[in-house]
Amino acid sequence: MAADDRRQRFIEAAVQVIGEHGVGGATTRRIAAAADAPLASIHYCFATKQDLLVAVFQHVDALILDAVEATGRHAGMGKAAAAFLITACEWYTANPSYARAQLDLYQWMLHQGGKWSKIARTAYRSGERKSAGILRSCMLPGEDDDLVEPLVRLVFAMVDGLVLAWFADHDRRRLRASMDLAVKSIELMADRPGAKTAHRAR
Repeated sequence: MAADDRRQRFIEAAVQVIGEHGVGGATTRRIAAAADAPLASIHYCFATKQDLLVAVFQHVDALILDAVEATGRHAGMGKAAAAFLITACEWYTANPSYARAQLDLYQWMLHQGGKWSKIARTAYRSGERKSAGILRSCMLPGEDDDLVEPLVRLVFAMVDGLVLAWFADHDRRRLRASMDLAVKSIELMADRPGAKTAHRAR
């Protein structure tokens, strides 16, 4: 097996193990077993377990942004932001192991402090910048660029809250109702008359 394929296999196995056992229970032995690979072979792909965990975090981040970008262009940043929220929520709930792994890893990295905390924050900000780029590519003439970054942060917060609520009850009807309300709120914020003036006045 090629080195890149072996590396990806360990990343996917780690997602599965973290989703089931959390970061604390994600031992290299469990990850190797899930990957159906010898334990010692992990260290040919990753210098440390921490390096593997960072690779998992970055992999999940890339997947969700790829899913959002695949939804295509939308007319106006409000509709684009709404599509972002819908796509992210649907992707996370369709891939719960990835959602759990990302959430658990983010918290773990922040608690570790030092360079791990910096990696988590940098990845989060990078996701915000890429998402802002997606929204800007969908802006219509006259829309306020100053609203893009606050709108991205709002969408991120809404997605996090909706996915956590879904993990609590696994009620898709309630999730859909909450998503519909969130979409309406996002579109109103982005598209309301005078949004540019109101935003700059705050």
